[in-house]
Amino acid sequence: MTASERLKQILEDDVPESGFEKYIDLESLNRLDETGNYDAKNIRDSSLDILHALGQREIISILDRVLGGDNFEGVLEETAKEYLGDRWPISVTNKGENGFKSDSFSDICSSETDFITLSKNVPLRIDSNERQLLKLVEGTLEVSRYTDKVDIGSASRSKMIINEIKQVCAILSGLAVSFDYELGQRLIKDRCFSDNEKFFQTVFEIARRYKMLNPEMMRDSYGKLIFLLMDAQKENIKELLQFKCYKPVLTVYEFLKSRNCLDILNDPLLQVATRNIEQVDDINILNGKLTKKRLAIKELLRRYASRDFSEQDSKKSTSRGLYSLFMLGRSSQTQETEISSQSGVVTSTGSLENMEKTQDMKEITVEELEMCIYSLNDHDVFLYYNKRPIDKMIEYLTTFFNPQKEHSSELSLSLVRDPNSGARLSHDHTRQYYYVLQSLTMWREVLFNMIRLWRLAEDDLLDGNNGYRLGDTGQGIHRIQSAPRLYRAMCEIISKVQSEVGNWVGSSVIHLGDRTVPNALVFIDKYLQVPKILAPIVLCIENIDKLSNSNAHLRIFIENSFGGVLSLKQQILLDFFKHGFDGGGADNFFDAGSCIDGRLTSAWNWCSNIEKKPYFPIFLLTGFVGFDGKF
Repeated sequence: MTASERLKQILEDDVPESGFEKYIDLESLNRLDETGNYDAKNIRDSSLDILHALGQREIISILDRVLGGDNFEGVLEETAKEYLGDRWPISVTNKGENGFKSDSFSDICSSETDFITLSKNVPLRIDSNERQLLKLVEGTLEVSRYTDKVDIGSASRSKMIINEIKQVCAILSGLAVSFDYELGQRLIKDRCFSDNEKFFQTVFEIARRYKMLNPEMMRDSYGKLIFLLMDAQKENIKELLQFKCYKPVLTVYEFLKSRNCLDILNDPLLQVATRNIEQVDDINILNGKLTKKRLAIKELLRRYASRDFSEQDSKKSTSRGLYSLFMLGRSSQTQETEISSQSGVVTSTGSLENMEKTQDMKEITVEELEMCIYSLNDHDVFLYYNKRPIDKMIEYLTTFFNPQKEHSSELSLSLVRDPNSGARLSHDHTRQYYYVLQSLTMWREVLFNMIRLWRLAEDDLLDGNNGYRLGDTGQGIHRIQSAPRLYRAMCEIISKVQSEVGNWVGSSVIHLGDRTVPNALVFIDKYLQVPKILAPIVLCIENIDKLSNSNAHLRIFIENSFGGVLSLKQQILLDFFKHGFDGGGADNFFDAGSCIDGRLTSAWNWCSNIEKKPYFPIFLLTGFVGFDGKF
């Protein structure tokens, strides 16, 4: 009997509602046993783990075969091997009295990742309550004209900075009160920002944490926020403000440390649970990878999360909204208690103690541990989508061009034979090949370390002892500030790349804190644009074959105009590898050339001229919409 026939029989039996209650304790279906699993008497825990990890389609297939007469354990084991591979046994190691034993999950881990170091730099995802506070910050910064009013030459600049910071805090408070007027009226009445120091620190930290994990978001408002915090970190400004706006970004490591759960960072399963799953054509392979990942996450939660604490926490969270994070106890109808140790926000039923994620708590809930795992996974996804265009361009360079031999003059990377191109460099074919390869390798290494560089950049920007000056860089007024921490990290990266690629071609000068790269914020912004430059080129190259095969007229156009698909790809890549790395793009020789920053300047210059290229219609036909260099 198939599953559909069995279901039809059940529906046609006309069993009264009381009949179900007689034979089935519906309440027990949602009851957890002592280990945190559902109280299933006839299914082993190991089988339950696999069932939880399998998708709906696989479970329906298992159900159909079991109802047809097949043995459940045999079907489950066969399905597990189909989607998980032969190396994955049906049994799962359970907790022992002396700790956790290594099991089959660890066999999946083929590469080692230092999750302890990584977790110290990866920010923690924001939760649903923090997302509401994020909306307040974004709305406040959108209407603020902080930099327009502050970054001007004025004798009373300090007074202006203080007024603008207080104005931002006032707008933020007003937006917060709009969520609940009654509970927020006291904040507006008193206007004592220093009493709510912790609140302002937290909402600004949430915005910075969100930006690090989502570089595409807050393009305008993040710069305002950083400049506001830069000014607020000055000693004279802090004394006049009488409260601090800054606190360090909450990382996965710090959060796990506060929950006494650092052991998870040494678990080999974490490699599987946080690995990005690439899209593949074979649905069985994709399902197998996804199932392995789901099983790994579930096993980590079973090993390290506290089920009892999770149940209690979930009950509490259902009765608390935004103001459990802010000022729930400010109503005159509640008993008010001043939390002097947490900046003086008045509270009654929780308030800021829930907003402070890093307070001393001995247990970690399932939801919190999932947040940590997904935060590390977010970083892996970021690396994949930002490094992939660079890896593809390196692949194209090594595939279509030979460093020791020029296939023809049409495929030569030499800049010497192209005097009318406006190139500032004079590399021959071999030298230009290695120059491009080294530049791409360096960009890949920078993006691989981007989350660490971003943390160091914020440390430099928000160092109260690291002052800045306003200066005209040729692109408007900028805050020119040194970045010693970021500079040292970049020196380490350049040294590593030099050791990998051999002889270095061009200059290794790193511009930071001058008119070329005024501050660390500009540096981070510039290198976040690298994938935006390369991804449209990769998209075009990958879709040329599909474009040619889709229409006979397009194929004829490509043949007549460019000599075929292969020739078209070579022409696009040749033009980019030559003129995207020719040292041009600046108004003087010092700001361009072959320095570390100049390589990126040349690439941007090439992007600005894309509409003049003969192959630009091909870009449009393959889905090109722009390089999107807006910050």
